[in-house]
This record gives sequence, structure tokens and C-alpha cells, in this order.
Amino acid sequence: MATDPSIWLLVAVGAVVVPAIGLLLARRRTDRALTPTRLGPSWSPPGGDPEGRGGTDEDLGPDERVDPLVEATSVDPVVVAEVLNAWDEYLDVTGLLSLPAAHPYRVYDPYDPPVAERTADGRPRVDPVRVARDVARRRRGVDEMDARAVLAALNDVD
Repeated sequence: MATDPSIWLLVAVGAVVVPAIGLLLARRRTDRALTPTRLGPSWSPPGGDPEGRGGTDEDLGPDERVDPLVEATSVDPVVVAEVLNAWDEYLDVTGLLSLPAAHPYRVYDPYDPPVAERTADGRPRVDPVRVARDVARRRRGVDEMDARAVLAALNDVD
């Protein structure tokens, strides 16, 4: 029985290449399994994320509440938008509002929410004074008095 040397060459190459491809695919599957899975909302520290993911003013998007509040308070629209964002975050982390999962939290850490006072029926009580103080302390370019004025006008507009 005559054997062709090219057949032996193909068998040898197959014996080396097929296991190498199998090892490479197993390695990639292992690497993919080790990447962390995002389980909850994203949290950006004050001043934004060092890698540039989130925490910027471009993330705010249009808000129809800004214009009436600017007219009522004569506060800069960027400040009003920042205060509204902080208010929405506060309502979300205390359980009174639900923000989208992709919302970039910049004032309140959803994994360490502030302790809210409770009403007699156990629901969280809103605290606009605390929100004004917190947004001013986060160095987001907001004065506490402006934040209080915006939140007071928000309650009057609603």
C-alpha cells in the first residue's frame, strides 16, 4: 500500500492546527467569562469619570422643566438643569422615582443612598434643602441658594 507524503503532511498539520484552534477558542471564552457584568446603574464620581465615560453636562439631555424654572427664578439654564438632575437622582435613590438604567448618576451614589426621613406611613419624605446642599457640595457649579430657589420654584410649578 503506497502512501502519499502529502497525506501525512496534512494529517500532521491537522494534528497541530485543530488543537491549537481549540485552545485559542477556549481561552477567548474564558477571557469573556472573566469580564465584569454590570449589575446596576452607573456611578460617576463628582467631576466625571477619569476615562471620560459619563458625568458630563452633555448627558443631561433636553428637559421641558428648565425653561419655566429659568423664567421663574432667573437662574442660569445650566444650573437649573443640574439642580433638576440632582433632584431626580435624589428621588430615584430614595425610591420615589425610577430613572432609566443608563442614567449617569453624578450627585448621589445609588449604591449608598442618603438616609431619607420617613412619613407616618413609611414612605420617604422629600428634602429639597438637603438636595440643594448636596448639589452645592459636589462642586457642580451650583450655588446652594440658587438650588433652593430652583427647587422651591419646582414645587410651585408642579
